[in-house]
Formats: sequence, structure tokens, C-alpha cells
Amino acid sequence: MKKNFLKTAAALMLMMMLFCGVFETKVSAASYNDFYIGQTIQVNISAGLRVRKAPSTSSATVGSLSQGDRIRIMNIVYDSADRGWVYAKVGSVYGYVLAAEGWFKPVAASSTVRVYAYTNMQAKVNVASLTVRSKPVIASGNVLGYLSRNTVVTATGYTTNGWIRVTYKSGSTTVTGYVYSPYVTVSSKSSSSSTTDPAKKETFQNVYAYKAKVTASGGLYMRKSASTTSQIITLLAYGETVPITAYSQNWYKVTKTVNGVTQTGYIARKYTTRIDVLKSVKFKYSSMTVQWGKAYPITIVGGESLTMTKTWTSSNENVVRVSKNGYIVGRKKNATATITCKIKAGNRSPITLTCKVTVK
Repeated sequence: MKKNFLKTAAALMLMMMLFCGVFETKVSAASYNDFYIGQTIQVNISAGLRVRKAPSTSSATVGSLSQGDRIRIMNIVYDSADRGWVYAKVGSVYGYVLAAEGWFKPVAASSTVRVYAYTNMQAKVNVASLTVRSKPVIASGNVLGYLSRNTVVTATGYTTNGWIRVTYKSGSTTVTGYVYSPYVTVSSKSSSSSTTDPAKKETFQNVYAYKAKVTASGGLYMRKSASTTSQIITLLAYGETVPITAYSQNWYKVTKTVNGVTQTGYIARKYTTRIDVLKSVKFKYSSMTVQWGKAYPITIVGGESLTMTKTWTSSNENVVRVSKNGYIVGRKKNATATITCKIKAGNRSPITLTCKVTVK
């Protein structure tokens, strides 16, 4: 009787886990050997998967995935229990999904992936063992070989989905294949140091109150330095906006919070549209009618993320008085005055807002 009860209890527990759609267990780093930022993967198990606000099983659930659903990896992180989490956009939300080997399968790379040529470049392997593939995608049967740590090969190009094309000798055979870019350091063959920061080759000017909006349909990599060979920090989704802190001829220096930490990186300008955040700053109302003797706030909308210095003035203090915090008081009935706010934001030229106030 006791055995039957235990069996029944175990079966019920398993059914509950299936119903809830979560097998959130420890996931070893080995499960992610062939996962990479920018890759599209598809749910490969019948039980649903929870999408969480943070990479933790105790974090709030913000969405879910079902078998066959596809997501694009924006980042891969590990929690304190060494469980691997995929960061992705699911529907209209961003979140983390715990995944073990077999829970997802890679989706074939798009035929629109482009390869750009390198000249006089080399790649040095910075992981213990690096897989070389015949195409820039994880797929069954396309492994050409493996490269060990510190091996130096010729880098002949890079792809739009984060791979480096390399050529090297294996015995008497010349092998041409692809390796994933975060696992190699690319530098000029004539360079005496492979640690030169490519960002130093471009001259950056500081800027304030601008954002960059991603226009590349497949998203855009945010990198550690201003170079297409630099390490990838994360993948910005199509339509996503990030604050710009500086710009050069070809790159924007931007900030973004990744895994709870604000990071600074670089994105290619040609795949973005620049947005002037300061242009969104305005008075909520261009004119107001107020009662004599009562106080009213003049509300400014837009530019919520900006630090702004505001200077308020009234065209006639005898009609409408304004405080340094933007509160007005009507002092003369059946009269009108204009309230002006001069706004200074960072290194930008000041803007001026006006509101016509009538006292009744």
C-alpha cells in the first residue's frame, strides 16, 4: 500500500511539472558549446518553457515558449548554480530562458548572410578547443576540424552573423572554414600586438541627448570596441533604441544594461537611425487658463531620461508669477502673460519653451 502511494505521488509530481512546463535543473556549460549570440533556435521539447525577468528560477515569469517557437539569442549567461540561460525577445518582452542540451535545436542560417573580405589579418584561438565549420552556422555534418588554444590561422573574412572565415594547413591539406568570432582574437599580421584597441583608430566626439535606433532587420551587434572583429557584448533587436554617448565617422559609442549591469560598447552607424531626444521635450499645453490666486504646475513632457537645467521667466510678473520649479500663480484677472522655460541639457544648445497663460 505504501509503495503504491509513493508511486502515485511521484507520478502526480511528474504530471505537475509537465503541466507547469518547467524542468529548471542544472545546465552545464557544455550544453552551450555550439550556441552563439545572434543564432536563431527553436524549442525542441513538448513541455513549455518559462521566460523570466532575470536569470534565476525564483525570478518573475514574464512569458512562455511552446514547442516549435523560435527565438534569437541576444546573450548567454550563467547563474550562481552554473545553470545556463538564453536572453532573448519573446513576443513584446525581453527575458531569460533556462535551456539544457536537447531543449532547443538550431535553425538553419538565413541565405542572406553575407561575407566581407579581410586583408592581411590573422586569428588567434582563445579557447581550449574551437570547432571549424564548413558554413557559418551550427548544423549536423558541417564540422571540418578543431583548433587548439593559441593556434594562429589566417583570417580571410567575417560574416554578418558573427563568424570569422579562416584558412589554415592540416597536414598537406588547406582548410577553409568558419569559427565563431568571440572565441578568437583577430589582428593585423603586421601588428606587433594583438591587444590593440581598434576603437583608438577612430576619433570620437562626445554627444548628449541622442539615441540610435537599430534598422538592421536581423538586429545589430554591440561590440567591446569599434571594430567588426571585436568581441560581441550583446545583440540589439530591430527597432531597439540605445543612448549615444559619442560618435565617430563610422561608429556610435552607446550604453545598455545587460544582465543588470550597464555596459558601454560600439555599434555601426550605417545600420541605425539617429533620434534627437531633446526634440521630444515640450510643454504639455501651449496655452492655459487659470483661476486668480491659485497655483498650477506647468508640465514638461518628453526627455524623461535626460538631466536638464530649467530657467523659468514670466513676461509680466504682475499678471502671472512663476517659481523656479515651474509653478504659476495668476495675480491679475482678465489678463495674459507668457511663461518661458529655457532648458539646458548636457553639451547641447539650449532650447526655449513658451506657454500663454490667461488669468480668469
